[in-house]
Amino acid sequence: MAPTHTQAFKLSLRKINKRCVCVGVIFFAGLFVFGGCSDKKKYDKAIFIFEKHSIKKVDSSRVRNLLNQRGFAGLQAVDKYAKLIASGKKIKFYGNNTDIKNIGALFDGNLDNLYVRRVFNNSPAFKNNVRDGDKVLAADYDNDAQDSTGDTVKFKLQRRSAKKPFFVSIKKEKFLFPRIFGFPLNQNTAYVKVGSFFKGSSKIIEQGLTGLIKTGAKSIILDLRYNNGGNINELSRSINLFSPDKKLMFSVKSHKPGYAKDFHSKGKGKFSEVKLIILVNKDTSMSGEIFAQVLKENNKAFIMGSETAGKVSIQKTFKLLRGEGLSITVAKLFPSSGIDMSGKGVDIDFKINTQDEKNLKELWLTGSSIVLLKDPYYKEAVKK
Repeated sequence: MAPTHTQAFKLSLRKINKRCVCVGVIFFAGLFVFGGCSDKKKYDKAIFIFEKHSIKKVDSSRVRNLLNQRGFAGLQAVDKYAKLIASGKKIKFYGNNTDIKNIGALFDGNLDNLYVRRVFNNSPAFKNNVRDGDKVLAADYDNDAQDSTGDTVKFKLQRRSAKKPFFVSIKKEKFLFPRIFGFPLNQNTAYVKVGSFFKGSSKIIEQGLTGLIKTGAKSIILDLRYNNGGNINELSRSINLFSPDKKLMFSVKSHKPGYAKDFHSKGKGKFSEVKLIILVNKDTSMSGEIFAQVLKENNKAFIMGSETAGKVSIQKTFKLLRGEGLSITVAKLFPSSGIDMSGKGVDIDFKINTQDEKNLKELWLTGSSIVLLKDPYYKEAVKK
């Protein structure tokens, strides 16, 4: 008996559904296989990176098991700094926000005796005829010396070379403090802030210190807070400026010979006899920590501040697949004494505690003109 039209239609639907199910199964199976193959390729590449570049010898089978069981998060059992870098991810550096607006000057003293300590070249303050040493007779700051919330600030200033006070109105502009700058504090002492060791930084430090010493400075406050490293060769050149004689400054150590290297000074540095006070805090890490510790060991620098990061290992990011990267530890920094600073940080001589570290960091990295008035580290160092 031939099927009716209704029965034939139902049979056709069943065949179509079966085909759809089969196609769906094949499609998702294909996705699963493709995903599995993709993961395997990434895992193979990750294992190769560890074998070729890791700071220590690794067990490849253990690395593979960790990847199979927990993915890239499992690699932290081998290297606590190992991490997967997403494709196209941009690294943001705190404090490098070009939208920051300020007047580009630093005040010092107190509310009863407020003066301009440092005016940065090409800053809004500099363009409006504000100069180092100007005394602030009046300003639109409140009683707590907080920055004016408006875009324009007004001052009544007195200059030593002028008989009468004068008025300035300064519109805040996009301006960042230089990563390295300094100023004299008195006839014998100067302050220098070193934010990082970038290409050419050692030359800037050398030129700045030469100028400050010509003004009579015999003691230098070196501020390494928020310094989290940079170029190793610039670190070496910077330390060499202070070296008392030809000797080992620091070492980069690794299981892989290509990363290991000892850095020796060339001889007596230009500033070897300068007395040093070094400021550090929890945001001092990597090259910043090594710089402070080496000058303590070799130059008897006096270290002030709070516990540093204790992070002296060097990470490098390698390409994986489809724009992703894998960051792993390739080497570790050691000072001339050879002590391991991991998790310990710099050996501090005088501890400074502040209850508002977060706000202080914000003041520094946003270029606040009143940061010196609010900074207990700076005030303690000046006392010393």
